[in-house]
Amino acid sequence: MKLWLNVAEGAEYAGVCRDLIEDACAARRIHDNCVGGTALSA
Repeated sequence: MKLWLNVAEGAEYAGVCRDLIEDACAARRIHDNCVGGTALSA
């Protein structure tokens, strides 16, 4: 498993839709970082 996942990879790994990951990041329920303008979930 990679240490860093992009939103699509995180959603696929968790078996949820991309919107759920993005909403959780916006609500600060999961940690995320931006690298080069792209949100990454960790």
